Amino acid sequence: MERVCSAGLSARRAKLRKRVLRFAPVLAVGALCALPGQASAEASPTLPKVTPANTAAPTLTGTPLVGQTLTCASGSWTGNPSYSYTWLRGGVAIAGASADTYTLQGADAGKSIGCEVSATNGGEYTLTGLPSGSYKVGFSSRTYLEEFGLPSLNYLFGYYGGKQSFGEAAAVSVTSPNATPNIDAALMPAGQITGRLTNAEGGGPIAGIEACAEWSSGEECADTNANGEYAIPRLNGEYTVEFYGYACTETACEQRYAEQSYNGGASVTVTAPGTTSNIDAVMVPNSGRISGTVTEAGDKGLANIRACADLGPGDSYSCANTNTKGEYTIANLPEGGYKVAFAREFEGGDYQPQYWNEQSTYAAAEEVVLNGSDKETKTGIDAKLAVGVEIKGKVIDETTKNAIAEIELCAYTPTTDYESCSVSNEKGEYEVPGLAAGVEYTLYAFSSHESDYIDSSNAGKVTAPATAVNIELVRGGQITGRLTAATNGAPIEHAYACIANSSFFYVYACSETNANGEYAITDLDGQYKVEFDGYVCLTEDELYCPHPYQPQYYSGKGTVEEGETLTVAPGQSVTGIDGVLAEGGEIAGRVTSSASGAPLAGVEACAYPAAAEGEELDCALASEVGSATAVSATVAVASPSSHFKLKKKPSFDAKSGDLVFVFEFPEGGALNWMLSFRNSDVAFADDLSVSSGQAHAEIAKQGKSKKGGKDKHCKKGLVKHKGKCVSSTVPFGKGAEKVASGTVTVKAHASPKALKALKSGHTLHVSGAFTFKSALGGAPASLNVKAVVREPQKGKKAKKHKKKG
Repeated sequence: MERVCSAGLSARRAKLRKRVLRFAPVLAVGALCALPGQASAEASPTLPKVTPANTAAPTLTGTPLVGQTLTCASGSWTGNPSYSYTWLRGGVAIAGASADTYTLQGADAGKSIGCEVSATNGGEYTLTGLPSGSYKVGFSSRTYLEEFGLPSLNYLFGYYGGKQSFGEAAAVSVTSPNATPNIDAALMPAGQITGRLTNAEGGGPIAGIEACAEWSSGEECADTNANGEYAIPRLNGEYTVEFYGYACTETACEQRYAEQSYNGGASVTVTAPGTTSNIDAVMVPNSGRISGTVTEAGDKGLANIRACADLGPGDSYSCANTNTKGEYTIANLPEGGYKVAFAREFEGGDYQPQYWNEQSTYAAAEEVVLNGSDKETKTGIDAKLAVGVEIKGKVIDETTKNAIAEIELCAYTPTTDYESCSVSNEKGEYEVPGLAAGVEYTLYAFSSHESDYIDSSNAGKVTAPATAVNIELVRGGQITGRLTAATNGAPIEHAYACIANSSFFYVYACSETNANGEYAITDLDGQYKVEFDGYVCLTEDELYCPHPYQPQYYSGKGTVEEGETLTVAPGQSVTGIDGVLAEGGEIAGRVTSSASGAPLAGVEACAYPAAAEGEELDCALASEVGSATAVSATVAVASPSSHFKLKKKPSFDAKSGDLVFVFEFPEGGALNWMLSFRNSDVAFADDLSVSSGQAHAEIAKQGKSKKGGKDKHCKKGLVKHKGKCVSSTVPFGKGAEKVASGTVTVKAHASPKALKALKSGHTLHVSGAFTFKSALGGAPASLNVKAVVREPQKGKKAKKHKKKG
C-alpha cells in the first residue's frame, strides 16, 4: 500500500541516512514520498571555473620599422592557460594579425603598435588526495549534470593514453604528496542516433518519451522534445534502439504508449562522429482505462484521493487523483491485471486506505483485468472510505521525561499493508491519523541526528484508536574526535567523519568538523567503523568537494577491513577517535576535443587504482572556460621620410665616366635622377649634333614660320641656331636604384654625348634633380644638384669657356 506522508517528512528522514560522497558533502536519501519523476529541490550546480590572472605583462621584441618583424611574448599568468594574440594599431585590432609574430606594414608607419594576449583556462581537472601508487584515469562526458540542465557533451569515453578499455589504459604513477601533471586527454567526438516519435492516433509528435540505444553492457538514452525529436549521444558501434513509452510530468511518469523496439530489434550502426538519423517510430497509445468514484461512507464524493493501479504492494503503475465529485480515471494502461489502491493525498483527510474491492491488503484485493481491446475502460471501480481513527501521545526522554520534537512516528500493521506517520511538535506531541479501529499497530520512532536519540524499531504495539501513548526514547551514544593535518598539526575544518555498521560498510551518518577540527557523531547504539575520507566541503552546494587528504579508517588504516571496530552503548561517549590526515598526491591535466583542440568543460575525470577497475578513488569535473586579457606596452613605428641630403661636393671619375654623389638617406627607398648639361654655345651644339634626330626635327619644324611669314620665337628651353630651334641643354645621364638608409654613394654615368664633349676639352655645367621615395610610404622628395665637370688634360690646362650673358 502506498505510504501516507506528513509534510516535511522526507527532509527529516534524509538526515538519518547521509554520507559524504566525492561530489557533495551530504547525499540525502530521495524524497521518500515523492512521486516518480518528481523534480529535485536542489539548486542547479555550476562547473568549477578558474580564470587566469596576468602576473607579468606581455612584451614586444624586434625593430619597429616597416618590413621588420615583431614578436609578442605572452607574459606570465597563473595556471597553465593557452594563448591567442591580437595585434593592435593605435589601439585598434589589425585584421588577420593573430599570430605571436607580426611583420610591420606600410600602414603601420608613424603609428603605435601593441599586442593583446588572451589567456584561456578550461577543461582542466585536478584529482587529489591520492595515496602513492599506480592509477588509471578515465574521462567521461556523461555526467549527472545533465539532470540539472547543463549541456550534454557528445564525446566517447576514454582513458589516459587514448584507450577505451581499462586493460589497455596507460598507468599513471603518483608519489604523495607530489603532483603528477600533464595527464591530458583528447576525447574523440562521438556519434549519435536521431529520430522522431509520433502518435499512431493522429500522427502528432510525442514529447517526453525516452528513447534508448542499448548494448550488452549499458545504454544511452534521450527524451523527445516538443516536436517528438530525440538525439541519443555518445555512440559508436552497434545498438538496438528501444522506445519505452513513458511520458513524464512534474509529478509522475506513466507508460502511456506500448513499448517497442526499432525495426523489431534490428541493429542500428553508428560510426563516430557521424549521425544515424531517421530512426523513427510510431507509438501506439495504451488505451486501457480504469475509472470510478471514491466516496465517504455517506456517499459524499471525496476529492484529492489518490487512486493507483498497482502491480504489487506499493508498486504503482499509474495513478490519478479524484476531482471534487470524487471521480477519477486512470488512463493509458496496457493490457494486464491491476489491483487498485485508494489512499489520501498529503492533505487529503484522515481516511483509511483500501484496495478494491473493500480489501485492506494487496493479497486480498480483487484484480482488475484489461484485455487490450481498443480504448477499453473498466468502470465502476469504486471505493467507500471510512474516516480513520488516531493514535496520539507524546515523545519524551526516557530519563528526564522532557518532550522531544522532530521525531517521526509511524504506525504499521501487515494486515493492512499500510503505514501512516506523524512528526512530533515542540511539545513532543504527535498524532498518527487514518488508522482502522480495532487493529493493532506497531509504532516506529525515527529521530534526526540533531536530536541525539536512538531510533526505535519497535516502540510498542497499540490498538487504534488510542490516546496518551507516550513514546520514551533513549539518548544515543556518540563518537567524538579531532582531525588534524599531518604536515603541521593544524586542525582541519569542514572535513567529515562518517560511521557505518561494522558488518557492512554502508555509511549512514556523518559529522562535519568545526574550526578546531572537532566532530561528534551522535545517536549511536551498536558497533561501528569510522572513516575519514579526506574531503573538505566548504559549502553545502559544492559540486565536487576538494579532496586534499588521503582517506583512512580509524585508526590510521587504509582499508575498511583493517579499520578498528568501535562499540557504542546508549548514553556512552567514545572519545579520542582522532585522525591525522596526510596530504595525498595529485593527478592534473586538461581535457580537449581531438577534433578541434578546444577545451571540454564538464567532462568527469576519475582516478582508479590500476589493480582495481571500477573502484574510483577521486573524481573531478573539468573546469569551465575562463579567459582574461593583457596588453603589451606599445612601440612607435617610424614615420616615412623622403628628405635626404648631399653630404659633399660631387666629383667626377674620368676613368669610369661617373659623376659621383654621396647622399644621406633617412631610410631605404627608391632613388631616380635626370641630369643634363648646359648648351649655350651654338658651335658646341653643332659639334654634338644635338639638332639632329627626329625630336629635334619636330622642334625645328615648330620653329619655322608659316608660308613665308616671320619666324616665331622658340619655346622655352630651346634656342635659335641657324634658323632652327634647338635644345639649350644636353642629357648627361639618368638612372634609378634602390637605396638603403644611411650614407649611400650614387654614380651617375655620363652619356656618350657628354663623354664626347669632355674628350673634346669642354667643361660641362651639369644640373638636374634626384628624387627619392621612402619604402615606408609618404610623398617623394627632390634635391636639385649642380656640378662642373671637366676632363683633366695631360700636359696642359683644360680649356676654359667664358660664361655668356
